[in-house]
Amino acid sequence: MTAKRITLKDVAREAGVSVSAVSLALRKHPGIPEGTRLRIREVADKLDYRPDPALAALGAHRQSMTRERAATTIAYLDTRNPDQLPESIVRHSEYLSGVRKRGKEMGYHIELFWMLREAGGDGARASRILRARGIRGIMIAPFESPAGELDLDWDHFCAVSLGRSMARPRIYAVSHDHAGAISLAFARFLELGYRRPGLALEPELSDRVNRRWLAGFLIEQLTHIRKTNRLPPFIGAMTPPDALFHWLHQQRPDVLITIGAGSPELIKSAGLNIPRDIGFVHLDTHLPEVSGIVQNMAEVGELAVQALHRILLSNEFGLPGTRQLTLVEGRWNAGETLRDRGL
Repeated sequence: MTAKRITLKDVAREAGVSVSAVSLALRKHPGIPEGTRLRIREVADKLDYRPDPALAALGAHRQSMTRERAATTIAYLDTRNPDQLPESIVRHSEYLSGVRKRGKEMGYHIELFWMLREAGGDGARASRILRARGIRGIMIAPFESPAGELDLDWDHFCAVSLGRSMARPRIYAVSHDHAGAISLAFARFLELGYRRPGLALEPELSDRVNRRWLAGFLIEQLTHIRKTNRLPPFIGAMTPPDALFHWLHQQRPDVLITIGAGSPELIKSAGLNIPRDIGFVHLDTHLPEVSGIVQNMAEVGELAVQALHRILLSNEFGLPGTRQLTLVEGRWNAGETLRDRGL
């Protein structure tokens, strides 16, 4: 026997509120007080309530008879080779956790689809498999290369990509605000008295984000740093670190902004004490003691689901005429790798 589906009325009865209050609370409507929203969300989770995307599609259908019912499964398409990946990659697991969380809240099942394993990397075959499974909505995970391409039968899918690494085709994307992260970092370390910032990036990582970190740095440097303290960025390999160390000792930045192979341990191996000799800012920090930017990747995943939901409801299949990009701000982590220089 099929288990009875939990409805808004069930949640309302358990929470002691109206059905409309439940509906508004689960959509995070600002008209419902935060405490009430959280209590209703807890009741919904306890009852394992999941909204039916088909009902949302029906509402859209009533407004336009050309609209169809939205699919209930979203494929999270990953182009990497799963056999060559470590068990846990923080960056991508955060994206996926956000996609799964918001997908569940909106009534979607998220199906992980490994492009290489399931379709041999062939776009036509992948399209046939996805269509056979009745999947219309696709979430595309970041690529390993900085200029990823994906050849699917796009006319049959609604799709959103995560991050900036997918170069072609240019579909709707949700990404961390990389240039904004540089601006945020500048604001924080300038408050502490740093006046000679340096940027060190590996070329591939810089290219993956369309050089937005580099562009942001050059703009902030031109705006806030006097001419004699504007250092040329280091764009090059950090392993082996010889070239980076030469740049550090030649340019003498008082604070280093970096990501990737750049780490406090690497800088310390150059004979520099952090933060006594040099401040350190990481552009994707996951350690509370390391100052820098928390990229809020789970939130990127959540917003991507919301974007895909809207596209599905409007039946916007195929490639968009104009690409849209949603940026998510990072959060500053104070950490311990900067100090107040008292300037």
